[in-house]
Amino acid sequence: MFTPRGPDAGTARGEPPVEQISIGKRIAFTTVLAGLVVLVAEASALVLAHRIATQDVVDFAPALLPARLHAPPRRQAAVALYEATYDPDLGWVNKRGYNFNGNPAQYTYDDQGARESTRPFANTRVSTYGDSFTHGDEVAPDQTWSQRLADQLHSNVLNFGVGGYGTDQAVLRVAKNCRAGRRTDVVVLGICSENVNRILGNLRAFYTNVVCLSCAANGPKPMFTKTAAGFELLRLEPQPLAALDAALDQARRHDFWYRGFSFPYVLSLLRWYSRDRDQVRQCGPLCEGRWDLPLARETMHFVLGQFLELSREYHFRPVVAFLPCWTDFVAVSAGKPPGYRRFLREAEQAQDLRGLTFVEVVGERFKPEYQRYLGSDGLHPGVEGHRLIADVLAPRVAPLLASEVRAANPSSSPASSSTGLGDAYGTSVAKRYKVVGQPTDLGGAGRFPALRESVVASHWTVRE
Repeated sequence: MFTPRGPDAGTARGEPPVEQISIGKRIAFTTVLAGLVVLVAEASALVLAHRIATQDVVDFAPALLPARLHAPPRRQAAVALYEATYDPDLGWVNKRGYNFNGNPAQYTYDDQGARESTRPFANTRVSTYGDSFTHGDEVAPDQTWSQRLADQLHSNVLNFGVGGYGTDQAVLRVAKNCRAGRRTDVVVLGICSENVNRILGNLRAFYTNVVCLSCAANGPKPMFTKTAAGFELLRLEPQPLAALDAALDQARRHDFWYRGFSFPYVLSLLRWYSRDRDQVRQCGPLCEGRWDLPLARETMHFVLGQFLELSREYHFRPVVAFLPCWTDFVAVSAGKPPGYRRFLREAEQAQDLRGLTFVEVVGERFKPEYQRYLGSDGLHPGVEGHRLIADVLAPRVAPLLASEVRAANPSSSPASSSTGLGDAYGTSVAKRYKVVGQPTDLGGAGRFPALRESVVASHWTVRE
């Protein structure tokens, strides 16, 4: 009996060809193997992402930061400090008995949140705003450049600097104080070169990358974000712990420093490695300002524009002082300009910023032995540094005080309103931007929905 042999043998017996069986098995085997590889890769990436998120304060789950804050018992003090210094309009503020890093022994404040210092003069015509470089970390109250400026101008100077602030927060603080009647003839806005990084995010923990939840300054903050319609102000929840959840939700869409991980985790890790791995380190004054980013420069330009509009509404002289960071001294010592220099020169020539007085503190006098400018931490100005800042600012501020400026008169300022910062500039100011999230009630009773659920038109749209 003849038995067929070869590739068609199975067909003659009613069975699939040998090649067809082989190809089918190969496809199935390859599919299963690929699936297993992907599964193992995703599982490994998931574990790695969780480790990175846990170690580097990177968002992994919406409840990550609140869960850490609630972890007993060593976080209980952090929760109390965070809640005590939380401000729904600004993020965090200094208060009598508290400051952003919980050290009331070294830093004390008056009932307005200004740093306490000797105020021997009969008048108070100047106020200063900014971050820790203005606040005067590392020096005594009477050694800050604000106080030394007061001594030279023979006028008390209110120091509203707050550690960790971005320039956006500082300008919003100016607005809030003006609305409350705390206006001075001259307002100095201090900008450290690195501050431009802070205005690109709404949750500072993503930027600082420091496991320091005992620092209130690692919490959420308001920010201006650019949309197709212009700039919007992202506001905060009125309740501090609820604000963390809302800010995490906003960070996924708006925070430049956000490094969250999501499925597929392998691709998410690859994006993090290629784009964000250089950010996974402690940041702050140690980091160079990202003035090379068009979004950073445009946002800073917009924020300074709001500062100028405030000055017109409340009739004060606005001064923008660029205070040197450690990285600026390194650049100057190497014969290079500070990172902000190009932006500063453009801002000085910008027609829509005419009216701002710009002061650049870095100069030839700081080039040799710049270490004498720095304090004990090697980052903030020391006693000598604050003296030098005041020496540069005083001759620029004195003529502004001598010029005709309307005296402070709370009754002539726009009345406070339950709509919060939306009315900070009064109805006569041109519309500039809109607010995401309803303003809080100034009496403390106001509530509004989560930021992600509410987009409310305000008195402002973008100013072109």
